[in-house]
Amino acid sequence: MEQFTTVEGLKAGLASRRGSSVGFVPTMGALHEGHVSLVKRARAENDTVVVSVFVNPTQFNDKEDLRNYPRTPEADLEVLRAAGADVVFMPSVEEVYPEPDMRVFDFGMLDKVMEGATRPGHFNGVAQVVSRLFEFVEPDRAYFGEKDFQQIAVIKALVKQLGFESRHRRVPHRSGSRRTGALFAQPAAPSAAQSGRSGHPYGPTRGCRTGRTAERSRRMRCGDSPYRSRTAVEGNLFQAGG
Repeated sequence: MEQFTTVEGLKAGLASRRGSSVGFVPTMGALHEGHVSLVKRARAENDTVVVSVFVNPTQFNDKEDLRNYPRTPEADLEVLRAAGADVVFMPSVEEVYPEPDMRVFDFGMLDKVMEGATRPGHFNGVAQVVSRLFEFVEPDRAYFGEKDFQQIAVIKALVKQLGFESRHRRVPHRSGSRRTGALFAQPAAPSAAQSGRSGHPYGPTRGCRTGRTAERSRRMRCGDSPYRSRTAVEGNLFQAGG
């Protein structure tokens, strides 16, 4: 199992694997059985399995929650090794955000109701980190838990805005956590920080290897408003089993 902490290292490590299928499981660490089920599903369906472990600061409304969020990198590596991951990406905040991310995404009312109503800016932070991870990893498939349907809907909208090709897989988690969901599934016994305003984010997809690449990168940097992608998102995101 290879481990990378820089984007440059990750891209170099994945370069030799291009041409084979890449499955991606984004997480915030403190891994549990729910994450393992995602990794195993990715393992069964792809040649290469990439897992990111990154606590994303831009989606936290409360800085105290961010400080208290559990970080267990050594234990996470052991879990991922046993689960069959090939590549683990554990970047620093500075690596993911070398400059402040000022992008504001327009999801209409999608990110302003339900959980979004009490956590303003949370889903925008999710979109910021997801878009960056998509660009770094460029997976063929991404894997999500089934409970956080609002986050999944936001990610699906993001995919359309940025013109990624995607195949989504929704996998039932075996964790009892009420906040287990897309990308950042929570630990089975969430801390006060986790059960409050922490949250989870990331998602899918293969970057377009056509003339659209430069345009997509520009839109990611600038946070442009939605545009119609020529690539349809495969399947119904909410249909069990993908």
